[in-house]
Amino acid sequence: MSRARIVVDVFSELDGELKIRLAEFPGEIPDALRSTGLAVDPDALLAWGQPDAVRAHGEALRVALSGHPAIQKALAALALTPAGERQPLYLSLAEPEAERLVWEALVDDQGRFLALDPRWPIVRIAATARTGAPPPTRAFAPPLRIAAALSARGIEAEPEWLALLDAVEGARAAGLAVEVAVWVGEAALLADLRDGIADGALPGVQVAPVPETWAELQRELDTFLPHLLHLFCHGQSQAGVRELILATLAADVDLQAEVEAIALSAAVRGAWLVTLNCCEGGRSADALPSMAHRLVTAGAGAVLGMLEPVDAQDAHRLCELLYPAVLGRIAEAVSAVQAGAAAAAAGAGGADGGADRAEAARLEWAAALTGSRTGLRDRNGRDPANQRQWAMPVLYVSREGLSLRGGAELTGIQRTTLGFVSGLLASLAPGPLPAELAAWARGELEAAAVSQAHWPARLGAGGGDGAGGGEEDDPGGDGPGGDGDGDGDGDGDGDGDGEIVDVAVPGG
Repeated sequence: MSRARIVVDVFSELDGELKIRLAEFPGEIPDALRSTGLAVDPDALLAWGQPDAVRAHGEALRVALSGHPAIQKALAALALTPAGERQPLYLSLAEPEAERLVWEALVDDQGRFLALDPRWPIVRIAATARTGAPPPTRAFAPPLRIAAALSARGIEAEPEWLALLDAVEGARAAGLAVEVAVWVGEAALLADLRDGIADGALPGVQVAPVPETWAELQRELDTFLPHLLHLFCHGQSQAGVRELILATLAADVDLQAEVEAIALSAAVRGAWLVTLNCCEGGRSADALPSMAHRLVTAGAGAVLGMLEPVDAQDAHRLCELLYPAVLGRIAEAVSAVQAGAAAAAAGAGGADGGADRAEAARLEWAAALTGSRTGLRDRNGRDPANQRQWAMPVLYVSREGLSLRGGAELTGIQRTTLGFVSGLLASLAPGPLPAELAAWARGELEAAAVSQAHWPARLGAGGGDGAGGGEEDDPGGDGPGGDGDGDGDGDGDGDGDGEIVDVAVPGG
């Protein structure tokens, strides 16, 4: 059970100095909101050559945080958390300089790493202007949709796929309906997955090759609109460059996607969780925030990234341990939503609409990484004071959090229209859209009754509610973005009504 959270703000004012304050605490502490300077030098702390360097980093952070009397009391209160309960510690990071610090290595007054104890998950908040807003609530109707792009040139993606598949099969066995869309950049893996789908060994799975441009992949992702998005690829965040690199089937062609382009995707902005299982997805790039931080500010519910380059076997181990925990938490939230809807319907005498009246269920990611951290610690010699791989995954969330409620999501035709329009806009050069094209795009989305919450960011809309979807031109759902029901009607509902989207592009 999770208790009320502790939130420490790390920010700067006009002088550029990092400062801290206690923003949230389950109780009253005098002067909690008074700011104090954070006496720490990231460059000095990130020298890992000395013995017990990881513990020394965590101890230095504790000393620096304890320079604020209210935060010192809050950290001391963590020790009072009973076994079996959780007291998450959140760091709200408003400056790229603060992102460089390995907050996940923070220790208690006895030198024990907090994040390796199930009682004290450490989570980062991507500080945004949304502070104080009510928790965003996303509508959900099964099945859960997971999209995965598995393509890091020179590294076999099969272990990543098998780890993800094992978690999906476990969730299905526990009663959670799941559909999966996969993009791969290896011919052998693509053939194996296609054979498994054809043989009936991979029900609810669609596969396609990684396309050559981000605009093409965004169109397919925005048509499918996953609740969870997993990206196993190469990444870099340094010298002002923040991008993901996915191998295609062509030996000399890679898909390169800059984070600002990724942030425009409706699929990314509407996802409950995006996992950047690549190098440097959680690392700030000079004066720019990390990719994980940026995608949360774009609208994603949570984003996991790595602070440093990551070994492929560590990446696979993370995937293997992360998704059973993630899907377990989703199953708990979905069960709570369904129970609430049933209770609301019973209270209304069995009338329809119980899902709309039921209280939303909080989807809490705080503890999802604990098992992955201990697994990475164990894989790297069970020496957390010297081997920092366990502390490299960092989880960013919004301050408001994420809640689920029962309710209808976008229809197949709405998702197809959204994917088409979004992909087209993504293929254009950055900058303001021509008025005629913007008017056309709005008209298409309005005609399909796609809510503005899902509209592409270039049209000035916010994040979506994480629906999934179908695509009419992919009979039988053989490929990501298809309707996934195998009937060839393209509408994702299996009724054979054959909804078709007919759009005319201005000037086309």
